[in-house]
Amino acid sequence: MNVTLLGDPVNNLLTEKLLIELCSKYIHTLFSPRTILETIVVLRQISTRCQHVSCQVISVCETRYEQWINKSLRSRQRLNFLRMRRSIKFLSPVLQLVLILITLELANIHMICRKNTFEYQQYLKFLKLILQYIENLVTYTSPEKNKWDETIVLTHKSLIKIITFLGRELMLVQLAETKNTVSPHQNS
Repeated sequence: MNVTLLGDPVNNLLTEKLLIELCSKYIHTLFSPRTILETIVVLRQISTRCQHVSCQVISVCETRYEQWINKSLRSRQRLNFLRMRRSIKFLSPVLQLVLILITLELANIHMICRKNTFEYQQYLKFLKLILQYIENLVTYTSPEKNKWDETIVLTHKSLIKIITFLGRELMLVQLAETKNTVSPHQNS
């Protein structure tokens, strides 16, 4: 099963090139402050769990697809396989979003030092929210659980939280930029 990032080969190629460029960037962590190291640990946990989810989904998908082709699935298993395929269409882009987010955060890891204590705590809370989401995905997508409908609900709720946080961060960045620019009326 081939799942593309945005459904557009050009966008996929640009995204792939961007990720390759970002991943090739060296990150200095020797003698880094505790906040940076703490953040890197959480980002590493998220990426490890994402990889675990991907491996589980691929394994279950391959097994069920082979059983589907061989017509060895019972009625409930066929319905579950269809639910799984439907959830993968939603789950895959969100996992890719999380991985791109991790990559961008790592590329800009030293920007954390500019955050005050409250901002850093909110940021760390956000990363831990993503980690909790991915850990729940590990459970829901396991071969023993097969909770594909729950996966869609969980992914939708988590996506809303991610968008809310990132929107708030973007608004704060724009507000800071506005305050830092000198308006023409202040020069006179």
